[in-house]
Amino acid sequence: MEKDILISQFLKLFPEFNDRYIEHMEFNQEFLGHVFFGDEVSTHVER
Repeated sequence: MEKDILISQFLKLFPEFNDRYIEHMEFNQEFLGHVFFGDEVSTHVER
């Protein structure tokens, strides 16, 4: 699965991460799955 398809499907299922995704893209200038899922999503899951 390509990164753009992965994140697109993820954001459809979990739209609450859209703002974090936008911040991630502005900061990194590309989608880094290991960073996004490791930092943003794992922090949310731990709560």
